[in-house]
Amino acid sequence: MSDFIRNGRLTATANDLLHSYQLARTEAIKQQQNVYVCASANPTSASANCSGGSFSTGWIVFADTDRSGQREATETIIESHAALDSSLTVKADSNGLTGYSTSGVLVTAPAPTLNITICDSRGTKPDGF
Repeated sequence: MSDFIRNGRLTATANDLLHSYQLARTEAIKQQQNVYVCASANPTSASANCSGGSFSTGWIVFADTDRSGQREATETIIESHAALDSSLTVKADSNGLTGYSTSGVLVTAPAPTLNITICDSRGTKPDGF
């Protein structure tokens, strides 16, 4: 039964991240402005910002109206996701930031996150966790 629960947590986390990325791409096209997904240490705060690296503490999706690649206080948070269960570790291969342009393609600067690893207590953690 405990494996069933762990598998459910892994699946739910993967689906939540996928949803956020799909939402960011859709909103970038719809709003005709860059939209980013980023790891955040304070995702449920009104002043949430990007913290880089680990998605374990949560993440935000925001409209980047000034195209800085960082959330400013005046920029709208489209979605936020609170910290994950402490049994999970979610790590990005770069700075934990991925943006989509008005045409729905990846914004290349700063370098987008291309790989995200989700682990629980059963798995071997890759270097850098």
